[in-house]
This record gives sequence, C-alpha cells and structure tokens, in this order.
Amino acid sequence: MKKLVFTAVLAAASIGLSQANTIVDHAETTQEATLQNEKEIKFSEVPEAVQNAFMQDGYKEEDVLKVWEIDSGEGLTEYKFLLEVDGQKSEISYKAQTK
Repeated sequence: MKKLVFTAVLAAASIGLSQANTIVDHAETTQEATLQNEKEIKFSEVPEAVQNAFMQDGYKEEDVLKVWEIDSGEGLTEYKFLLEVDGQKSEISYKAQTK
C-alpha cells in the first residue's frame, strides 16, 4: 500500500512540474518574440502623425533619449520613447496603425 501511495505522489509531482515548465517556456518565448519585433530608431524615423501627437502632449524632441519601434504583428506599431524632462526619466508610448 505504501508503494502505491508513493507512486501516486511521484506521478502527481511529475505532472505538476511538466505543467510549470510549459508556463515558463511560454513566457520566455513571448518575451523573445517581443524583443525580435523591437528595434531602436531615430526620432526623425517616427511617423509624422506620432511626432505631432508627441508634440501636442507637450514634449520636445530634445527630451528624447531613445525611441523604439515595436511591431505587434496585429496591424499596429508601438513607438516607445525614453524621455528625460526636468532631470526625471520616464517612458511614454503611442500606437499607430500600419498599412
């Protein structure tokens, strides 16, 4: 009887571990896919409509430290800006529909 209970516990533990590994693998794959679709660009490469929205929100090109273009693969491109305003760093992003 002890052998049967031990075998059942071992089997349950094995199933739990395989499920946990599956979740971790999925998270790593998603993060890797995001990194592959993300590239650093110059402010001048940002579409004019996004630049206009950026300026209307009160930011200036001089505030920009870095810009990333992130292709979502769903017809949208996200433009993420790393800014430094009054000595404070922050990020802001805008999404634009791609053709």
